[in-house]
Amino acid sequence: MKHFLCFFISISFFLNSCFFSIPAAAASLDEVNQIIASIPTQNWPQAPELTSQAAILIDADSGTILYAKNASQRMYPASTTKLMTALLALEQTSPEEVITFSRNAVNTLPPGSSHIGMRPGEQLTVKDCLYGLLLPSANEVANALAERISGSVTSFVSLMNTRAEQLGLINSHFSNPNGLHEENHYSCAYDLAMILKQCIQNDTFLEVASQPTYVREPDALLNKRIPMATTNDMLRRNRAYYNADVVCGKTGWTEQAGRCLVSYASRNGMNLICVTMNAIAPNQFLDTKQLLDYGFDQFSLMNISESDHSYDSSHLIDSPLHFMQETKGLVQLDPSSRLILPVTLSFDQLERRVTNDQNAPATITYYYQNYRLGSASIVPITHDDDTNLFRDQTKLPEQLSSLSITSVFVIPIWGIFLSLTTAALLLFGLLKGFQRSHPNDYRRYYQQTVQWIAAVRSTRLQKKKNQTKKISNQKKAK
Repeated sequence: MKHFLCFFISISFFLNSCFFSIPAAAASLDEVNQIIASIPTQNWPQAPELTSQAAILIDADSGTILYAKNASQRMYPASTTKLMTALLALEQTSPEEVITFSRNAVNTLPPGSSHIGMRPGEQLTVKDCLYGLLLPSANEVANALAERISGSVTSFVSLMNTRAEQLGLINSHFSNPNGLHEENHYSCAYDLAMILKQCIQNDTFLEVASQPTYVREPDALLNKRIPMATTNDMLRRNRAYYNADVVCGKTGWTEQAGRCLVSYASRNGMNLICVTMNAIAPNQFLDTKQLLDYGFDQFSLMNISESDHSYDSSHLIDSPLHFMQETKGLVQLDPSSRLILPVTLSFDQLERRVTNDQNAPATITYYYQNYRLGSASIVPITHDDDTNLFRDQTKLPEQLSSLSITSVFVIPIWGIFLSLTTAALLLFGLLKGFQRSHPNDYRRYYQQTVQWIAAVRSTRLQKKKNQTKKISNQKKAK
């Protein structure tokens, strides 16, 4: 019986995620501002003083904002724009696809614009273009990618703004793929962090953007050697602002935008995204280092399932679901769930709130002074024993009063019932039709199936006997 329930619950979770999930709505500008304004001050680590006009620090995994300064304010992004161009290139092309540079892509750049010396008619692979885009910040490469993806720079700009809406960006509008100054080309620190958060999900992006230097050697496609070096001094070991925690990032500069820097860093399993905008050189590097050190030193990474046993049925004594002592339980908090906790707080100081949405698994969300720090879903676990499941399902804590065993699993009962009934009727109809039209074949297949089931059962019984005999012999040997 227990194996059946585990199987049923797992199937329910699968059907629920496939057919009944509704994507979460993106936050609006006002909502993001409210989140930023709600960052606690009491018992929250003291943040460093920055000279950058705008900045943000977020946990790259949960999206929790740890620090913000004018983070939603409209700013000029300069070449950090190329993160969006790179993201679309990765989503719309393959790394080995060939890009041909047009006259328009090469010859429309203003004097002094960053480039890698490409000429009209020359070709590079998308991956080599990404190196040129993200390391030396080549503007003709941004144009060429835009033309290849959308047919023209103008069409690509429309795609950029459409993708911005899909990502839930709150204060961005793009007018070109490279970040050269235009009045109606703007973004904000929060939006740039969200773009990079999406970029780092792609392995090719991480491979390319993390390299301090790259040499494109001559080949059959283009007999031309192109050395490239990143403009990000935090990635170059021989530079004063090198930082071993920084994995990748993108710089940007125009006279109107000042110095901008978007960074992804990792230390001891904690992953942070930092954005600084409109700084005076070299403060884009100094402010970024201060913010990253603040995040890594003043916050700790917590595995929720290892820290909170209140809703974990495998911890029998304290479990509010009151499982029998001999069972390991049936549900647990998602083992991969994490949150970032200030070192000034303990896990016990957090408030827990249960969300029981019929379109998603039940979720425990953790707050400090109404500020969200992370969440964990309640998920099923599998078992090998055949013990009884529940001792008492009625004595639930107040915050779980709405969560029956059915609602904990968030099983859309009617949807599953109709789906399973339809599938069963369809299968039954197919079998009956086959039986009428091919009676001899049906009888033969039926007999073969019965024999196969019997053989499997016999094999399992024999295996169990052998295991029992082996254990018995081991005991006698002792």
